[in-house]
Amino acid sequence: MIPPDTLPMHLMLAMMQAGVWNSASHGWSSNSQDWWNAWTPFLPRPRHPLEAQASALLDQWQSLVAGQSEALKNLLGQNPEFFQALTQESSQQTREFLEGVAAYTSAQYQRPEKKYRVLWQQGSARLLDLAPEAVDAVAVLMVPSLINKFYVLDLYPGASLAEYLAAQGYRPLMLDWGSPGAAEEDFTTGDYITAYAIPALQALRAAHEGPITLAGYCMGGIFAVAMAQLASFLVDGLILLATPWDFAAEDTPRVLLDPNAQTMLRSVIRGFNPVPPIVTQTLFHLINPWHVQKKYAKFLTTTGAARKHFLAVEAWVNDGVPLTQNVAEECFVDWPQGNILARQQWKVGRRWIAPESIPCPALALIPKHDMIVPVGTARPLTRLLARCDVRMPESGHVSMVVGSQARKECWEPVAGWLEEKF
Repeated sequence: MIPPDTLPMHLMLAMMQAGVWNSASHGWSSNSQDWWNAWTPFLPRPRHPLEAQASALLDQWQSLVAGQSEALKNLLGQNPEFFQALTQESSQQTREFLEGVAAYTSAQYQRPEKKYRVLWQQGSARLLDLAPEAVDAVAVLMVPSLINKFYVLDLYPGASLAEYLAAQGYRPLMLDWGSPGAAEEDFTTGDYITAYAIPALQALRAAHEGPITLAGYCMGGIFAVAMAQLASFLVDGLILLATPWDFAAEDTPRVLLDPNAQTMLRSVIRGFNPVPPIVTQTLFHLINPWHVQKKYAKFLTTTGAARKHFLAVEAWVNDGVPLTQNVAEECFVDWPQGNILARQQWKVGRRWIAPESIPCPALALIPKHDMIVPVGTARPLTRLLARCDVRMPESGHVSMVVGSQARKECWEPVAGWLEEKF
């Protein structure tokens, strides 16, 4: 398996976790290269291209921590048994994480090949049709985020919201945004909607006789809201899956809101076009930096179908998509820092997006344990929609659509709502 682009960052965190206690008890007696040499057996081969940069970062961190060693000694010196237990635990967690990374990078997984019927195509975007014969059924046009590829909605047989809907008699379609090329290099989020999303919707309307419902996942939900307003005469229903809206909510991840971080982030974004996936992945990992360590440590004891599923999900997570400079700046600066969605200052084409003007019925699934789009960030949108039902599954951001309880918590409620409304 290909390791995540952010692996050096996670290795730095692991080094910090283990090293801070060792430094406090023993002082720094070795340099970062010694640390790195001790841990390189756990790295994939060939050696990670960012190894030198990671080692340099550790050197900087080491010099900072060295000055804190004495304070840590004084703080915990009165309870050496506790300090020893803490040191042992941090070392054990680091060891399990590194062994988990080694096991993951040596594992083999290939997503099953699947050919899709392409109903519409323009630029980098395609509309994929999973049930072209179901022209009288309810069509569900699934709109994914621009950040990751569409196939989380059709991960593999048995872990596919799209296939489940097709089996229930609906006509699922997926909007594949592709990767931005020369035609999209100056695109904004609004351009993706007006140039690709709405023409794809129009093409579906021309080829379909039954009702059409939009189903947007994460950022795709934001896009679906705009589509439902701008092309309301084509849309009969709206489904929102873990869709953010109000970034002024108290549970919004702080990493997206700090003014100093935003200044730095805007500068980073303006240095690329397109903006590489590592920028996006780093932002999301900083929301909960220790989650990755726990995840890979758990992989050590994962077997059978659960192991295959872990590899499939991680392959998707690490298969990021670059973003145009304009899109990245909107999504990571203007949306959270300016809160332009909730303040109705997001303009698509020549119209401001105002969810309260959407006439069709809506369903919002807001995962209770979502750390990417917390409940408080998603809930305000549902209050703006005139006809919105709300479900709150016991799941997280990704597990809602592909987790072990996804069928019960997400797929069946979506199908039940479609049956009730249409």
